[in-house]
Amino acid sequence: MKTVNRGFDKDVKMHLCCGDDSLRPVMSYISFKNGFAYATDAWVMVKNALNEISDFTEDEIKAMDGKFVHKKTYALLLKENIFSVSESGFECYTDGEKKVIPFAVLEGRFPICDSVLPSGEQVPIDRIGIDPTYLEILNKSLPGTIGVSLNFFGELNGVLVRPLSRETSKCVGIIMPKVINY
Repeated sequence: MKTVNRGFDKDVKMHLCCGDDSLRPVMSYISFKNGFAYATDAWVMVKNALNEISDFTEDEIKAMDGKFVHKKTYALLLKENIFSVSESGFECYTDGEKKVIPFAVLEGRFPICDSVLPSGEQVPIDRIGIDPTYLEILNKSLPGTIGVSLNFFGELNGVLVRPLSRETSKCVGIIMPKVINY
């Protein structure tokens, strides 16, 4: 049986936004909700539209709704040829053999990421502290980025990050600022 090479955009490495905190294990997962994929470690967050970062059908995207994958599973899925998505997981073919990579069962509540997306009026700021590694992580986690735009909503509010190459994209990230004490 011939398989079609499909699945997630191999260049969108959302798993890099996930955390490794043993006190907050839910941060090690990627959440699929309402046609979007979310990943966060509480300092950086990415929200990608599934129809922009994959070639899954509308029905397959609906099957992913409310499901989770561990960040290591997502990294593995980037290497797989996914044939289809079902309610139980991702059906993949490796060397002609079918295998199902199941969705994760999450213990605890995944953060409501949309609630922390900054909105309202942008404000001019004199200075803001940003860890430059977060910009690098978001650059790798957003689709087709040749750079990013930064939108500021105050010194202590999250910085909204958008990919430059996709003006109409629904994909965004946020970076939480660092306090500057000088």
